[in-house]
Amino acid sequence: MKKLLETLSRSYDYIICDCSPVGMVTDAALLSSSCDGVLMVVRQNYSSCEQVRMAKQKLDAVQANIMGIVMKQYEMNKGKHQ
Repeated sequence: MKKLLETLSRSYDYIICDCSPVGMVTDAALLSSSCDGVLMVVRQNYSSCEQVRMAKQKLDAVQANIMGIVMKQYEMNKGKHQ
């Protein structure tokens, strides 16, 4: 996979790899070490804080460059008084 990414990077400015959740299989964490950066996608009211923490630890273990987190299905007004 690393060789494929190197080959593709000669022809493309951006290569986006959409992977399975880091907590489920090791493939995503291993692939992330061959990428320039990682965006973690976290779904509100689905992923627990502990799951996110463990996913980050797995990415840190392979020295992934975590560039940020995307909140998926985020409810802006949840918990606010009207």
